[in-house]
Amino acid sequence: MRQKWLLPFERELQYSGPEWLLRVIDGAEMESAASLLLILWHAWFARNELTHSNRELSIACSISFLENYWDALCGVRQ
Repeated sequence: MRQKWLLPFERELQYSGPEWLLRVIDGAEMESAASLLLILWHAWFARNELTHSNRELSIACSISFLENYWDALCGVRQ
């Protein structure tokens, strides 16, 4: 997703204490923080699909979903 979206640098995403994610989001631009949260939300969804339904989501499927969902969210804002 980094090829398509502006995301925080890898070094900023390393665990640095109990509130590391809040610090990353607070220090990022609004669009970058929103993109990161969307990726984390979808990663949790993919984890639940694998854990509870034994259904593995492909990376291509996840990329397509995230791009389409982002476009829909941006369309609602306008």
